[in-house]
Amino acid sequence: PPQPSTFSRRLPPSSDPPSLRGLYRPRAGARTAAVEPGDDAVRAAVLRAAPTLDAGAVSVSVARAGVRGEPVTVTVDYVASIRVPFVSWLFPAGVSMRSAASDRQEFT
Repeated sequence: PPQPSTFSRRLPPSSDPPSLRGLYRPRAGARTAAVEPGDDAVRAAVLRAAPTLDAGAVSVSVARAGVRGEPVTVTVDYVASIRVPFVSWLFPAGVSMRSAASDRQEFT
């Protein structure tokens, strides 16, 4: 069979740029929020899903209805700092990224 092109190969999660990793952070948090009542466990799951990100630049919010079977939504905001030597005045201090995922709450 033909080999996939370089562009179609999937990079390992640790080498993905932050914008691609955004797909995994809220999903891990939503899955945890579906089975755990505490927001601290959700934040920990999000940070485990993206270990290379600066934890201080990650904001996690959880929105839940509180009833079994209703959706719980986890939103992750991340500000990636931009470091460009010599011409940093040409660029903003950071780029904001937001991603969200929902899952069905499995507890009451």
